[in-house]
Amino acid sequence: MRNNIIMLIIGLLITLPSSGCSSSVRAQERNEAANAIETIVCVEDSADNTWKEAYSTFLNDFQRDSQYNRSHFSWRDLDHDGIPELIIEQARDDAGILNVYSYDSCVFEVGKYSNPKIGVAALRFSTKPEFSGLFTFWWGGGVEHYGYLTVKDKELIYVDLWYIDFLNETNQIEVSSDKELINESISVEITDDSILEMYPIDAVGISELTK
Repeated sequence: MRNNIIMLIIGLLITLPSSGCSSSVRAQERNEAANAIETIVCVEDSADNTWKEAYSTFLNDFQRDSQYNRSHFSWRDLDHDGIPELIIEQARDDAGILNVYSYDSCVFEVGKYSNPKIGVAALRFSTKPEFSGLFTFWWGGGVEHYGYLTVKDKELIYVDLWYIDFLNETNQIEVSSDKELINESISVEITDDSILEMYPIDAVGISELTK
């Protein structure tokens, strides 16, 4: 089944046309629920790696949500401003949530994102600088959903890109008008090198951040 899906994705990548899309279109498609900004931890600026110190302090004090039994974290520069965002994943078998934080003298939350496969399906990234966000994937009811998370103006934005409905035997159905973003979503889905590595929220995992 997975091989068939990969072959379908490769075929779509070859035949899909490419065209641009303005950022205003993505803004209209953003997840309006992901707009909370909350100050968490402040660290006096002293070096280029101050964000590491702030994120490390926050992770050491992180209060896990009791409804989830797994928690991991990672970091990536989602808005391409030179300072990575902190990405925290909490999950159980049937649900999960991502909390995304940024740093500007203080750590603050830029938003949340949830789907039923958080903690099960990998988050993926592109090596192309114009696609600095994360590509998401989840499935349910015979349908696979593909999307994109990024940060703009200190706000987490989700873009629903495309889906495949296997029950109705439909090929790719585009939700977004951003052809280039859809193309890149297909590209990262067929390589393991694009998977964002996640670390446990413990002393060993946090030590990876502070290296």
